[in-house]
Amino acid sequence: MLDQEICNSTCGSRRFSHGITYQKLCFLLFLKRAVDSGCPFHSGIEINSVTGFDDIVFRYEQSGKIIHRFIQIKHKRNRSEKVSIGDLLTRKKKSEFGLIKYFIAHLKIESGKKFLSKDPRYFIIATNIDFENSPMQGRKRKLRAMLSGKNKGKEISVRKINTKKNEFLNICGSTRYKLDSSIILYLQENMDFISAQVGKKIGDKEIKGFLNKLVFTVNLPNKAELYEIIKDELGKGLNNIDKKNFLSRCLVEITNLMDEEKGRVLSREKWQALLERIEEEIQEKSVEFNVINEVKNFYGRSRELGDLHCALQKNTKEEPWIIVIGGIRGVGKTECARKYVHDYKKDYDKNVIWINACDYKTMENSFMELAQNRLEISIKDKYEENKKIKEIVEEVYAFFVKRRCIFIFDNAKRYEDISEFLSPFSYSQYPDGKRPYILITSYDEEWKVTKSAEKIKVIWLNELERTEAFELVRKALDIQDDEQDEEIDKLTRKLQHFPLALGQAVSYICNKDGELKLIGHENFTISNYLEKCNQQAKKKELFKEVEELLKQLSCDSEEEKDKNNTILYTKAVLTTLSIAIEDIIQEECGSEALNILEIMAYLASNDIYIKEIFVKLVADNERKLWDAVKLLNRYHIINLKAGIANIHELVQMLTRLCEQNFVVKE
Repeated sequence: MLDQEICNSTCGSRRFSHGITYQKLCFLLFLKRAVDSGCPFHSGIEINSVTGFDDIVFRYEQSGKIIHRFIQIKHKRNRSEKVSIGDLLTRKKKSEFGLIKYFIAHLKIESGKKFLSKDPRYFIIATNIDFENSPMQGRKRKLRAMLSGKNKGKEISVRKINTKKNEFLNICGSTRYKLDSSIILYLQENMDFISAQVGKKIGDKEIKGFLNKLVFTVNLPNKAELYEIIKDELGKGLNNIDKKNFLSRCLVEITNLMDEEKGRVLSREKWQALLERIEEEIQEKSVEFNVINEVKNFYGRSRELGDLHCALQKNTKEEPWIIVIGGIRGVGKTECARKYVHDYKKDYDKNVIWINACDYKTMENSFMELAQNRLEISIKDKYEENKKIKEIVEEVYAFFVKRRCIFIFDNAKRYEDISEFLSPFSYSQYPDGKRPYILITSYDEEWKVTKSAEKIKVIWLNELERTEAFELVRKALDIQDDEQDEEIDKLTRKLQHFPLALGQAVSYICNKDGELKLIGHENFTISNYLEKCNQQAKKKELFKEVEELLKQLSCDSEEEKDKNNTILYTKAVLTTLSIAIEDIIQEECGSEALNILEIMAYLASNDIYIKEIFVKLVADNERKLWDAVKLLNRYHIINLKAGIANIHELVQMLTRLCEQNFVVKE
């Protein structure tokens, strides 16, 4: 039986060329179709005991009979080449289409002990080129006669045969032929040679038997075309990247089979299990987009993080499927989302998509970049016109329909602003699909009363708990004892337990303390910083200006308590920002740093490409530019990574206010 004798196969080491890749592609296509048909079969590749027709072998059951198909694949890089009469009649052993060679191979296979049954056997020569140009006459086609040489004047005809539409060997564009009786005469002329090769007398019966079982398949797709056909058929329901990875992995498995010392045969069940395993492994590959590492010095929020995870995991048809982290500017919404992603991304198979949702254009650009650069989704249609953003968004979510994933929309304003970029997921469209998890950060309280409130749950962040703020400062400053507990408590209360202000404060203390230690001075302590805070409090006009501005910006629906808290928190950040600015202006690149900060105050808060925007600002002195930017990063005024800066909107607002009041320049 085929599944036993394939163990005597040799590997594919006897020839390495473009034809090997083409052979693998053909085998993979036929294999996938055979698996999908549901019929039991066994298959093998590079089978030593069927030399001459050993490229691909299938054995399957049909109508109670065991059918064998022995397929030889011949690929030509130059498709303008043709199969001529001379190619068919040559005796050369290395000929690709010589019928004498294939007749001998057929006779040896038929006389072998493995194939003595009466079950049907078919021998197929398949190629991506055509016969020598000749017109069709009904279903008959006469090959062009040769005008010179030993085959001059000889004529050979082929007859087109029908192929069932669901035939797994049928490939679009190809045509199947049988040689008619015109070839018999030329095989008879070589009877003695053929008999000597097989060791027994050969007659017309054997010739007719060979021609009856031989099929020529011509005009197969070229390698690139076949690649696209098989990619689509292999990866039905997969996205473009998964299709490519799936195909590559399958080809590797086939290569491993060909490279083994002894060939193997796999049944339909084993092939199916292999293909399913590859698909599962491919879909386990994660995609992260725009994810910034967990923020440093993040402490607390354990209750909020737990509530957030519980809310997101109730992602069903009945429960809300959009979760909003709400809170005023600077309370730590983005940092909380980053911390959540860092701690729980395994629950989303590490598929984390971070979208800057500050405005429509930024979201549009993010989805286009995600589609084109990470997911290999074209942003052009078949006419090379730009796709509408709605179509791109749909294709992005379709990419993840078989994966668990979470989309974070950071710094969104209102539901209406981002609704066009939310998932159009439908269980009716994807009954076995996975709905994406949606997490939003926003300072707008209107999420609580939105029309889509039944879909949305808001988790509101307030200032840190006293113990959380205390722990943040203690760990950030690496304080091991309790001698400074009183000062820590004073600092956290002074800054209203507000995360953004506390972050800037501890960054300043660390920087100043490090500088003083380098030159042998005493430590810079929390008490020293509190003195600076008290000095800032004397700037009553500026603080009054901030208070008036915040009252103007507040919503009518906002409760008085929330308005007062916003004012207190913003004043805390103004204090820490002013302290940092006064030090920065004294640094070597301080004026350049503040010029950069003033410009950043009017830009989008995220994804500020430093070199592209600011290189001219420092007279083409790149070193000075980066020194200035690193200065802002050191004082926790911006967050710099890989040449891209992010700045908090509250810092932007206060910077603009300071500029207008000439505080920075003073």
